[in-house]
Amino acid sequence: MKFVTTLFLLFMVSFAHSQTLSASRRVDWTVAGLNDTSTVGFTHLNATSFGMIGDGVSPNDQVFDSLLALNYPNGVHFYFPAGTYVFNQTKTLPSNCWISGDGAGATHFTFDLNGTGHALQSSGQVVSGDSSSFLTAGNKGDHFIRVLNTAQFQAGDWVKFQLEDGDWVTSSWALKSVGQIVKISSIANDTLYLASELRMDYPLNRFPKAIRLNMKRNIGVSCLSIERMDNTAPEQASNVQFSYVENAWIHGVESSKTTFAHFECEHASNVLVSNCYLHDAFDYGGGGRGYGVVLHFTTNECLIENNVFKHLRHSVLLQAGSNGNVTAFNHSLDPYWTNGNPLLSGNSAGELVLHGNYVYANLFEHNVVQNIVIDNSHGPNGPYNTFLRNRAELYGISFSDATSPSQNFLGNEVTNANFPYSAVNYSIQGVDQFSYGNNNKGTVSPVGTSNLMDTSYHYLTKPGFVQGYQWGKIGLPNAMNAEGIPAKDRFEANEVFAGACGSEDFYANTAVVETGRLGMYPNPCNDFVTIRSDEQMESLTVYGFRGEILQSVNHLNAKQSTLDVSYLKEGFYIITVRLPNGTVKSEKLIVHPNHP
Repeated sequence: MKFVTTLFLLFMVSFAHSQTLSASRRVDWTVAGLNDTSTVGFTHLNATSFGMIGDGVSPNDQVFDSLLALNYPNGVHFYFPAGTYVFNQTKTLPSNCWISGDGAGATHFTFDLNGTGHALQSSGQVVSGDSSSFLTAGNKGDHFIRVLNTAQFQAGDWVKFQLEDGDWVTSSWALKSVGQIVKISSIANDTLYLASELRMDYPLNRFPKAIRLNMKRNIGVSCLSIERMDNTAPEQASNVQFSYVENAWIHGVESSKTTFAHFECEHASNVLVSNCYLHDAFDYGGGGRGYGVVLHFTTNECLIENNVFKHLRHSVLLQAGSNGNVTAFNHSLDPYWTNGNPLLSGNSAGELVLHGNYVYANLFEHNVVQNIVIDNSHGPNGPYNTFLRNRAELYGISFSDATSPSQNFLGNEVTNANFPYSAVNYSIQGVDQFSYGNNNKGTVSPVGTSNLMDTSYHYLTKPGFVQGYQWGKIGLPNAMNAEGIPAKDRFEANEVFAGACGSEDFYANTAVVETGRLGMYPNPCNDFVTIRSDEQMESLTVYGFRGEILQSVNHLNAKQSTLDVSYLKEGFYIITVRLPNGTVKSEKLIVHPNHP
């Protein structure tokens, strides 16, 4: 018996440290986000010291444009104290430029551009003359390529890999967008060594080549609000637009009303959008209206993290060859669109959206949204887009057709059991779709996959803004709706920007904080289990994976309790303990018949 038990425990440890998703169906998503967060040496300028006025009336374009045109060898930080600053022209940001305020509730930017142009933008460019064809095929997972001519490249350059993609891309405007944007680490003979691995194969019969890019870099917008006053339709203008930009960040920003997108990235890499609140648009119809964050035209390795999206047509939209991006711990609610189909309600718009033209190998994890949609608006999507531990609360997860094969779905929750949503809110179409451990309204899908142990494919450890009791608690083997995420908690408490821009962390003064794990032994067990807390327990509850309460013990008033669990079938369960101060602790229990 001891041998069997030891073997089982070894199996569990081995399984916990492996990944359910095979290496062939995933990429290295840990590289998404900023490469460099240092602004040491930046010249610090107080905007009001140079004549900018935050009275909500006076235009500030002339002064700000003159300051932006100056040369700052080590970079510049423009600080805008509390106030409302009016702009009537697009502000173009150079490399090594950071704009910040006193917080989204204090420093406000209003843009009225007479119906044309982005509000804030930064744009690099393609150096089309500096290119070379591949000498040999590039293989997914490699950190190098071989090219015919390395003379026009040097270490530190950024390059775009592109190939003939006409059979993958539906829209003419998206041709040559399938590929990757990457930094050259070093060069030896005919070989370019890369900072990131290749996320797809580059066969020679698709005529792949590397093209040098002149990227803008190190650009930040933080701790202020942006309100757009003018609708630019039919022009697709955004509130912040990065084109050929790398290593940029948008943090603690509220963005109100837009025509195309609140934040747009094209041909960009390693952009971080965090702790922002994006809401409302001028229009919610077709033609590119009412988006939150748009990642397109080969944009890769961006991290969209810990944001709130409200009342948008699409909250996070990927199209036109975007790849290797991560969207994590975001909350989206109140989706809305206008369309001519009477069968599609206004709140059926997708919030996390794959929009076609071969987006591939992107990761969505730990998001709480209403609708996840893989659509064919612009033709098929590429493979290995991965959805891990997301909760979709309304129309769930759906495909518009079967032309986007080889996607991955693990540990997602579809919670809405109300008709008519329940009839359509878990619909995965197409071939070679990988599903494991999804909780479809209390039913494990596929059957027999309730033992999902994978927590994250982006984070190596729990991120600091996530509480311990929230980490990995969406999806099996946890109970349905077991825990929320910080972005949702902050929104529901009307403290969206808590923890951003130097403000106090949202959980600092709440009773629901982690004060140590529960002791639970034996675990696995088959008859009795003892639960021990370092503080007195008020109540104890046992949950099944569907979220159903299986056993409750109230008025414990003790630091230790022993439960008879012999009635439980083999599987995973959640033990939740509440302390007198409101603190909640949870731990996973494994029931196994071979445990003595």
